[in-house]
Amino acid sequence: MRYLWFLSVFFVSSSFAISQVNYIERQYLQDWLVLGSFPSHELDVTSLPIPKEGTVVTGTDEKTRTWKRLKSVYKNAHLYPFYQEQTDSTLYLFSQIESSKNQIIYLTFTGINYQDQLWVNETEIEIHASNTTYTYPIEVHLKSGLNVIYLKVSSDIILCQMWDPLKIGTITGQVTNSNGHQVAGAEINLLLDDRSIYRTVADNEGCYRIVMEPLFDKFDLSVQKGELGAWYFGISTEERKTVEVNLSIRPSVSLSGLLVNFADKPHTNVVVEAIPKKYLTDESGNYGSYAVSDTNGRYRFINLKPDIYYLRCHNLNQYIYHREQKNPKSILISRKSSHQEIDFKFGDFKKGTWRSHSYLNGIGHPNVYTVHKSRDGNIWFGTANGVTRYDGGLYTNLGDEDGMTIVNFDTFAGISDISESHDGRIWFASQKGLYFFIDNNFSEVEDLAGKSVTKILVDKNQTIWAATNEGLWFIKKGVVDEFSELPLARIFDLIQDLEGNLWITTSAGVFVYDGQKLERFPLIDWKIEKIALGIEKKVYLIGDGNVWSYDNEKVKKLSFPTTVYDVIQTGDDGDWFLTGQSFSFEATYGLLFLNGNNFVIYSQVDGLARNSVVDIYHGCDGIIWFSINGAGVSQYDTQSFYSLNIKDGLTDYRVNAIYQDKEDLMWFGTRSGGLNIWSENSIHTFTTKDGLASDYVNSIFADNEGQMWITSGWRYLNQLQ
Repeated sequence: MRYLWFLSVFFVSSSFAISQVNYIERQYLQDWLVLGSFPSHELDVTSLPIPKEGTVVTGTDEKTRTWKRLKSVYKNAHLYPFYQEQTDSTLYLFSQIESSKNQIIYLTFTGINYQDQLWVNETEIEIHASNTTYTYPIEVHLKSGLNVIYLKVSSDIILCQMWDPLKIGTITGQVTNSNGHQVAGAEINLLLDDRSIYRTVADNEGCYRIVMEPLFDKFDLSVQKGELGAWYFGISTEERKTVEVNLSIRPSVSLSGLLVNFADKPHTNVVVEAIPKKYLTDESGNYGSYAVSDTNGRYRFINLKPDIYYLRCHNLNQYIYHREQKNPKSILISRKSSHQEIDFKFGDFKKGTWRSHSYLNGIGHPNVYTVHKSRDGNIWFGTANGVTRYDGGLYTNLGDEDGMTIVNFDTFAGISDISESHDGRIWFASQKGLYFFIDNNFSEVEDLAGKSVTKILVDKNQTIWAATNEGLWFIKKGVVDEFSELPLARIFDLIQDLEGNLWITTSAGVFVYDGQKLERFPLIDWKIEKIALGIEKKVYLIGDGNVWSYDNEKVKKLSFPTTVYDVIQTGDDGDWFLTGQSFSFEATYGLLFLNGNNFVIYSQVDGLARNSVVDIYHGCDGIIWFSINGAGVSQYDTQSFYSLNIKDGLTDYRVNAIYQDKEDLMWFGTRSGGLNIWSENSIHTFTTKDGLASDYVNSIFADNEGQMWITSGWRYLNQLQ
């Protein structure tokens, strides 16, 4: 049901600020008046008088709301301070665009949700949900003089850009299939030097529009929907000119194949990469295209750009190439080439032992949001209704009766973070406040009672930082205080880098505090929700499912084989990323592990209790703990026993002899499969076909010069050259 709010409007004084006016030359809509917040009902903005700062509006709920001024010093508009309700809240924004004549301009919005609305001069204009990945230019007809803009939004931050057709280049067109029928929802991707610089989606009529500042370069354009695709090459843009590029899509599966182990069982969720030959030795960035094998071990690449490629599967610490004899074999994808089928066979490489800890084992609740190992060796699980302590054998549940008040678990709140300070205190963040545990007792930080604490950081100076929905707080030498230098904003995440700088991600942007001065991070102008310190001093920043890295000089957008929403553990051996949104019960793949440039996916088929991982703790003992929403905790031991068998490449499961050489290669002599040598998750085989006297290997040894000797068939002595 749609509700109409009838308003009474009066003024609180006889003088008002001039209503917000934006000029096309400024490029961004930065001056607004904001009214709210409202429940998810609708105002009839077409009947409202032109508001001014200070105008008071009374709704049918008898609540008064005042039009307040927002003049952003940044390109985006930070709206969080205007929200009064925590759920189902809506803001109304008013602005004006000054135009010297009747003309057409384009507006692009970032941060728009599906239920948001736009009115220009009392006419509602359709807008699409948008983020930092997809952009949808809206054609707007302006009259000479002031043009009234109303915007209904439900997000913390928006970015609105104005595009003057006289100063931009425009690419338009329509997407059709081989029958000439229009194709709605096709994804259009504009590339410069093989890097995506603009994405959009065709509308219901199959039409699309790209607006951009003219560049003296040649662009390539790709379009894809499902297994259909097409390319267009060599597009140039000029000021005041519109280039029309109509695209006809056709079946475009370029490469596909099957991944199996040596027992012909499928490899599920393995990352396959098609990398252009010219970028094979370039370690500066990800230039490849990715596919992930399905439950049947099948992978496929759709609409690859015509080029020469190498095809490789990602392993823990190496690539497995499509080869010709012993060398990687190149693959030509031409403009007219047909589908190619390429299969791989290699051993299983995710070695380790999995164990699940669930509600049935003794954990206080199936929803586990965070995990931490304290210095005394205990594992602490933060759940929806309290804390579970695990000492390796016994589970102890702590909650209300132990001095901690936890919000009802139906709100999916509970304990969101756990940390430890040098004095032995274990700190717990909850929606009801901040707690610490010492000497077998819980204590509440009274100054933060009732505040929703989402993140805890113990910095190098043992200052305790607590992120809340009402700002950032810190505890220094027992004194609690608010970090007032930040603007009023929702705090998402915080870390400390190796130089001691505090990084804070908020709804108002990313801020860096060096202990003396707070500065807004200037290189990313959009909402970053998650941040982590990666290997080699790299800072990861994640927002809208995109990942950027910062190396103290520049920000680089990274290419991943799947959408990621958080980086939850980093270390010398690699970085772990979440493929599902926080507190969701479903995720496509579970975890994505990045080791150098190698991607490995760990999911339910590998041993995770469920793909909905929320947090991770990687202990120095080689055991990794995963907290899982709805399924307790999964424990992964990478140092324990594991087996090699026929599916890993052994030619015979009956092994007579084992030897480890100086290069840590493992040699296995089998009863009927000859000699097997295991290295870096791959097995090389020597049999009678390679010159071995018999495939029955009795013993293996090396002389003082490192020469390998093999006895076989009980009577043959083989020297391996």
